[in-house]
Amino acid sequence: MKTMIVVSASGNKGKTHTIMAAARLFPLSDVEYLQYYADAPATGLNPSWVLCRGKYAVGETEKNVGFSSEGDTFESVHNGLVALTHDAVYPDVIVLACRTRGASRGAVEDFAAQHGYALIWTSTYYGVTPAGSSFFIAPNGVDLNGVFAQDIVELVKRLLS
Repeated sequence: MKTMIVVSASGNKGKTHTIMAAARLFPLSDVEYLQYYADAPATGLNPSWVLCRGKYAVGETEKNVGFSSEGDTFESVHNGLVALTHDAVYPDVIVLACRTRGASRGAVEDFAAQHGYALIWTSTYYGVTPAGSSFFIAPNGVDLNGVFAQDIVELVKRLLS
């Protein structure tokens, strides 16, 4: 079943960085980098965001996986989903960012309903850390975004198996 893993959180909670890390870690082949706006050229991994899809081998079968890290507005979520599914290629799993409420959430729910995607809602790992340290680093120095990205990769693999 087609599934969307929606990393949902308020602003500045690490959604974009986590999804970028997961996309870098995931063993995709034939990666196609896309743009949120059709008039912009796709040149590869952008240092500020990621929008890509590729293939993942499961035994003798190839599955399609997509990543979209921009989720602050209806337009960015909608455009990302349209780009990931252009040419009628509907990834088996899409990992995307979304704000916790508002129009971006509606874009996810509408697309999922129209195209038969099941939704898995999740959030980044974050919390209060000692003064002067990063919001995304645990008190013992563990990179919380990195751990969450590894967990997302493992979840996608399990969904595709």
